[in-house]
Amino acid sequence: MTLELKKDYKKLKKSQINKFCVLVSLFSLISFTAKSHDYHVTIVDIHLNTEDSVLEIATKLFIDDLEYLFEKQGTFLYLDTDKEHEDSDSLISSILQKNISIQINSKPRAFQFYGKEYDNDVVWVYLTIKPQGEFNEISVKNTLFFNLFEDQSHLIHIEQNTNEATLVTNPHKPMAKTAFTKNK
Repeated sequence: MTLELKKDYKKLKKSQINKFCVLVSLFSLISFTAKSHDYHVTIVDIHLNTEDSVLEIATKLFIDDLEYLFEKQGTFLYLDTDKEHEDSDSLISSILQKNISIQINSKPRAFQFYGKEYDNDVVWVYLTIKPQGEFNEISVKNTLFFNLFEDQSHLIHIEQNTNEATLVTNPHKPMAKTAFTKNK
């Protein structure tokens, strides 16, 4: 082998090694970020739509947590994929009905599943309670994922006209409530 050929071979080999290192680094990064997240928090936004007299509820859930919950029960949802379970909406609705309860002015109120949409690694689940006028008090019990994660918390943002409140539930305090003054 000539000296020039040896230099070209070394450059090529070095280039291949660099490409391989970059690929391994990328794969490691993707694998690391695809794993379960370190914190377990869901967001629940509750908003009174006074125009339609509907209480609108948007729940932000990590897809991997939701799928893990169902996998523990032997059901695979495959959310946001071509293989998504055909009954995923009713399964999600059912698990939320079992784990979330809402009382308005000390009266239990049932919610209806309205729909869901995906946003990267989360799913927004939309629920409604209707008809619903203004309220003085709201209580929310949310035990979703408590059987899976000791550090699970739920941040619940409530908005009614100019009144706003943020509640937190966790395994040690699964229910929270707040009172509002009526707007005139």
